[in-house]
Amino acid sequence: MLTITELNEIRARVRQHLSVRRNGNEVRIIIGGGTAAIAAGSRQLMAAALEEIALHGTANVQVSQRELDVEADEHPAVVVAINGSEVLYKRCTAAELCALISRSVLTPAANAN
Repeated sequence: MLTITELNEIRARVRQHLSVRRNGNEVRIIIGGGTAAIAAGSRQLMAAALEEIALHGTANVQVSQRELDVEADEHPAVVVAINGSEVLYKRCTAAELCALISRSVLTPAANAN
């Protein structure tokens, strides 16, 4: 049986994870989520993106999955949308995505402060 404190800690962690999937954020990271993308490793990309964002505590980033219009051999693909401008990255690895998040998402926010 879990205590109230343990349940509150779990709730706080889940709320933090879910906050990166809500609309209205300044930066959107869209990871390919079709059959070919999942087979190519897009679920590992999703886990890496969520972990990287949680590590840095960034609140203005939304992460989601959807079908992307790229060839099957170009998956996993990622779209980074910042202020209405979208950039597509093909054949992305988890390490590349973490570096991309640091470079594209976290650095401009740090420079703005």
